[in-house]
Amino acid sequence: MNHAARGFCLSGSLVVFSLLALVAGAGAQSTSSTAAHVYIQTQGSSGPVYGLSTSSSGQLSSISGSPFKPSGQIVGSTSTKFFTLGQTLIHSYGIGSNGAIESQAG
Repeated sequence: MNHAARGFCLSGSLVVFSLLALVAGAGAQSTSSTAAHVYIQTQGSSGPVYGLSTSSSGQLSSISGSPFKPSGQIVGSTSTKFFTLGQTLIHSYGIGSNGAIESQAG
């Protein structure tokens, strides 16, 4: 399982670098309405979380304030909440209308 986790982290890192390259190239372009927010954590459970907005036309842009520093590893999100898992607790954070991860709610 340890090898599988390392492989997953490596795969995730490769996706992050690919997405960041796309964001850098798309930064100067205007985008249409936001279709979704994407969150990617690097460097394990204590690493920063990069937030990206995806437009209905497929363009990516960095969310203002990204990277974020929530406690723990990403376990999921809804349109208004972001969840991480610490050593023994699940942490809940609000998500702003622009997709920014806000202060811890619980």
